Amino acid sequence: MKTLLPHVAIKKHGNWISPVQYEAYKEAYFEYDRDDHYSFRFINAGFIAELVFILVCVPIFNVVIGYPPLSISLLLTALVIYFVYLGMSIVMTIRTRNPWGDFGAMWHISKLQSSILIMLSIAIKASLLVYSISLV
Repeated sequence: MKTLLPHVAIKKHGNWISPVQYEAYKEAYFEYDRDDHYSFRFINAGFIAELVFILVCVPIFNVVIGYPPLSISLLLTALVIYFVYLGMSIVMTIRTRNPWGDFGAMWHISKLQSSILIMLSIAIKASLLVYSISLV
């Protein structure tokens, strides 16, 4: 692969398929996960990786380096991007009548799990933001 893609493309018959090609992407995905055991985790992996990154960086910025403004910048950026992407997913899922983006796909698979993970992620980031602000 010569270019870095902004999404996880799936290779099928030597061609990379983008999530924008919804039906082809879904078909290609289920060739790898025939029983649909991993789809929710596959879709959510980027959000979990981001949260782990934040959970590692915030204590380093606040305690080790002792400079909470780094944490505040990281958390504000993460929250703004999260809300923008969530909003785009909601609007585009309604508009296209297909799951759009990671949030739309997660919601399509499990509304309860998606709601819990979205609220938990926001709550953790917001709590860390309030804590980081209190250190300034």
